[in-house]
Amino acid sequence: MKKLNRGLSTPPTLLENYSYLTNSWDDITSRKKRKIWREIKKLQEDFCVYCELPASYGNGHIEHFFHKGENDDGAKPFIHLTFEWNNLFGCCASSTHCGHYKDQILVGGLHRKYDPNKLLKPDDLDPQNFFVFTPSGDIIPNEEINDNDKEIAEETIKALNLKEPSLQSSRRSQINACTERLLELNSIEGIIPENQFNAEYTKIMNEFSIQKHRTAVKQTCFI
Repeated sequence: MKKLNRGLSTPPTLLENYSYLTNSWDDITSRKKRKIWREIKKLQEDFCVYCELPASYGNGHIEHFFHKGENDDGAKPFIHLTFEWNNLFGCCASSTHCGHYKDQILVGGLHRKYDPNKLLKPDDLDPQNFFVFTPSGDIIPNEEINDNDKEIAEETIKALNLKEPSLQSSRRSQINACTERLLELNSIEGIIPENQFNAEYTKIMNEFSIQKHRTAVKQTCFI
């Protein structure tokens, strides 16, 4: 997860034609959702807003940060945000972590419990201040943050299941791939000219900055 600049995108004007009072999200056609995805791509490229696995039109879903559905008591506290651009992100299709996991209806018809007001919204707050990635692919709260921010970090990790084993394994694999490239480069440091070494280092950094789990790799390999 990384800090996102919503100013890079333009609010889709088509959203202005819908009202939570008279419309549901299902009223938006696939063609129009594709247009929304075009603006999402400007905001977060082709990565899931939460886990940074690939996510795009046809390979993910449009995520409502504040869910549009009912609570267990039947109330819909965030339904007014259904068509609000600032509430929309692109998310992976996984059901074991991220958006689908967060708002999953469990056996018995109850919803997964979390506090939506304690989730980190990455176009408002910088996730790198809240989370630390480890070489094993784990994600943990930053020990240097205050108690309130730690609560946000912990609730976000729990609600999105960001410690899910396959997700952690995917991060570890990408971190290891980058580490191996850097070790190979370091093995010839002093043998090749310094400017060539620096150019190769920058090349590796740029390559992994446009691949999955880019924030986890950046934290563990380049900082």
